[in-house]
Amino acid sequence: MKPDEKPLDRRQRRTRKLLRDALLQLIVEKGFDTLSVQDITDRADVSRATFYLHFRDKEDLLFNSMRELYDDLVDKVGLFSDPHEVVAQIMDGNHDACLQASDFEHVAEYANFYRVLLSEKGVASFTVQVRRYLAQIFREQIVEPALAAGNGPRLPPDLIAHALAGAHIGVISWWLESGAEFTPEQMARMTYSLSAFGMWWSLGIETQIPDAIPGTQAIGAS
Repeated sequence: MKPDEKPLDRRQRRTRKLLRDALLQLIVEKGFDTLSVQDITDRADVSRATFYLHFRDKEDLLFNSMRELYDDLVDKVGLFSDPHEVVAQIMDGNHDACLQASDFEHVAEYANFYRVLLSEKGVASFTVQVRRYLAQIFREQIVEPALAAGNGPRLPPDLIAHALAGAHIGVISWWLESGAEFTPEQMARMTYSLSAFGMWWSLGIETQIPDAIPGTQAIGAS
């Protein structure tokens, strides 16, 4: 919820949940592009007037639904209860401290929804919205605590946050497309290993990590 938004009462929350559930069901059945507001209100059994009290259009409902789903996820796990403590444990070599399968469990719970929206039948703006949202979480929960504990970034912090977010979306899409063969915990471990240790490590290539990359020394922490 944004700081300037008023808390919703029970009836409003119920109405928004009905509309969100109707949207999720219909996306799986028909795809997003073919849906109309009337389809959604018919499935939710609410009036069009009620719909427009809450949302501008179906895109607004989609993005609010995505935000509510992720806000619920973040509220449940806090991603990390103390990000600075997690970074301290990582620096001590305890990589399990950074493992978090709840996001993959969340995707598994809404697998049909994500499978449709992250496929070629989905909405490009949805993927952009998810990437930005994830980048914000990664910036707050990983990048900024690491900046406070480290010796200064080798790459722009926003680049790192968006790279993590983009990779996460790619991994989730692959996981769903391939039939979710691996468990959420296995996906969390593999995704963390790739993000933390890099492409060459994952491919079995032994190489030295440079202290700096030419042309990127003067980065700052913006």
